[in-house]
Amino acid sequence: MFKKAKLLQLVVICIGIPVGMLLSNRSVEMHEALDHANAIQHSSMDHGLFDIGGDDIIPKITGLTVAKDKMSGYNISIATQDFIFSPASVNANHVSGQGHAHLYINGEKFARLYAPHFHVPDLAGPVETIRVTLNANSHETLAVGDEVIEWTWQTDES
Repeated sequence: MFKKAKLLQLVVICIGIPVGMLLSNRSVEMHEALDHANAIQHSSMDHGLFDIGGDDIIPKITGLTVAKDKMSGYNISIATQDFIFSPASVNANHVSGQGHAHLYINGEKFARLYAPHFHVPDLAGPVETIRVTLNANSHETLAVGDEVIEWTWQTDES
């Protein structure tokens, strides 16, 4: 059983990374096309909380690594426990232990993540904070009660 679960996780990751990269690039393009001066349009990207306190599986973010890329931008890696990135299920109903993540840079939503690894290109200003939330297939932010499942990284330079 353990080997089958690990094999399934490996298959999901191998499929999820290329799909996530493809979809994440599209999300960045769509995000950049938004009128950020229009607070109503930009705030519509928040989908509320989804309390999973009653679920059998309570996922966690166990770490967030942010590394300056030698070529440009930053490479981000998210470590999770009891969570599977499921790009094929986006926009579907909630499934315990599955979903995607949302990436926020300096307090602004930047992209959806469909895999645990993501490249952020060079930005116009400094990157001071990066926050990642786990999200249901239906896009709500996963929480236990009102405690959001998230991880925040802050630069040492600020």
